[in-house]
Amino acid sequence: SRRISLDDLLSKRLMEVSPKKDFHGARACLKELESLVAGLGWKVRPFGSLCNGFAMRGSDLDITCCLEGDQEKPPTARQMLELALPLLEAHSKFKIVDTIKAAMVPIVKVNFEQVLDVDISFKNTTPLPNTQLLRAYSELDPRVRDLVLMVKLWARASGVCGAANGHLSAYSFTLMAIYFLQVDARTRMPCLDTSLFRGEGGVPKEAKVA
Repeated sequence: SRRISLDDLLSKRLMEVSPKKDFHGARACLKELESLVAGLGWKVRPFGSLCNGFAMRGSDLDITCCLEGDQEKPPTARQMLELALPLLEAHSKFKIVDTIKAAMVPIVKVNFEQVLDVDISFKNTTPLPNTQLLRAYSELDPRVRDLVLMVKLWARASGVCGAANGHLSAYSFTLMAIYFLQVDARTRMPCLDTSLFRGEGGVPKEAKVA
């Protein structure tokens, strides 16, 4: 029988953790949420691993609800959460799992159609540029994504990943893998100008490296 190489094993493992089905669920969830809050004058913005190119199967979806345009008396993040709760409770496709009202960034944890865990925050735009920046790195070369995912898989299997347990977060391991690619003499991956990333749209044209 043919001997399986390490490259074959790694490629197979990366295929196993591909989040393709999660992307379908995320798109459907975004569509439902956009419809749900449209009457409130809000827009829905996704962020996190399902958007930055470094997601694995089972990744949850992070979403923030933002105000659309200028409002005379804009609600606070806590008030937006209170407005969203009854809408989510009445929607058959969403099940509220937890509500974190006292946090600096209020969050509603929901499950969408029993297949996707979703964290909904409010007026939380800070992660949007970071998501856009990481997306740009993931699109530089397929091997960037592969390395980051393998590091995250190793960290998870070794029990050293998870901020809730006092370890580094998956996001931290992503940053370390990217930093390694930037400083290693064999790769010298470029450092992208962070000022180009403002959290709007896809990867800025100026940030794409030929």
